[in-house]
Amino acid sequence: MQETTGAIKIMVDNKTHWIIGAELYCTKMSLLIGELAICVPKETRVVTLATTIHVHPTLTEAVMEFVKKPLGTAFHK
Repeated sequence: MQETTGAIKIMVDNKTHWIIGAELYCTKMSLLIGELAICVPKETRVVTLATTIHVHPTLTEAVMEFVKKPLGTAFHK
């Protein structure tokens, strides 16, 4: 996509590790926000999102990599 800027911020409850919100600043945000929006009402834990299979190649892989980083399992560090 030739884009070099963007950011993802995911808010997580410290006790339950549930995803409670997200902010995205990127060109194709509309392709990513749906995945994170469904996590909030379903009380999805970070590890659940990190271990969910993501289609390759897609932009949603960026979300998966992002949540894997604090778990120490990200492929792209």
